[in-house]
Amino acid sequence: MKNANTENNHSDNRSPRITSALFALLFALGGGAALTGCDDDGPAEEAGEEIDEAVEDAGDAMEDAGDEVEEEID
Repeated sequence: MKNANTENNHSDNRSPRITSALFALLFALGGGAALTGCDDDGPAEEAGEEIDEAVEDAGDAMEDAGDEVEEEID
């Protein structure tokens, strides 16, 4: 009587090194494909970046004003 595990156990013939290399290759290709989709900035992303810059500029201006007030107090 044959063992059911030995009949359908063809994937164990591959070397673990080859399997991990194939997995790494597929992972790298998938990551590269995902990153290429992010190259083009759409109008919403550009608007978001402009808002981020405006908020950062406002924060810098407030910090500068606070520094000036602090200097006047000293």
